[in-house]
Amino acid sequence: MKKPRKIKRYCPKCKKHTVHEVHKVKKKKASEFKQGQRRFRRVTSGYRGFPRPKPEGREKTSRRAPLKYTCTVCKKSSQPASIRAKKVEVSEKWKKQIVNSLRFVVRIVKTSKFYLTKPAQLYHAIFVEVN
Repeated sequence: MKKPRKIKRYCPKCKKHTVHEVHKVKKKKASEFKQGQRRFRRVTSGYRGFPRPKPEGREKTSRRAPLKYTCTVCKKSSQPASIRAKKVEVSEKWKKQIVNSLRFVVRIVKTSKFYLTKPAQLYHAIFVEVN
């Protein structure tokens, strides 16, 4: 699954839709001082075996990919529920395609020598110039 580097989302702090930067969240190192880890170390120490049975069955084909969204206006970050996908890729490529197409549109509008007031006229200008 491909995601663009910048996306427009609702920011609860700004209370409006703003541009957010998308980041993949890396898993942090597990703490040795958590209760579960302390219990695990205590149980596995000495002559005892593993404290619980090994998991059986197939492994899932997809992984959870947590994404972090940071508002470019107020710098507030949010991390909604993660999505399931085999592979998540955050790419700049999409943004470049959009920018290149906008340059192309601006070039067409400049060559056509008339002013646009509505988006519908812009689409009309594109089709007129291309054909």
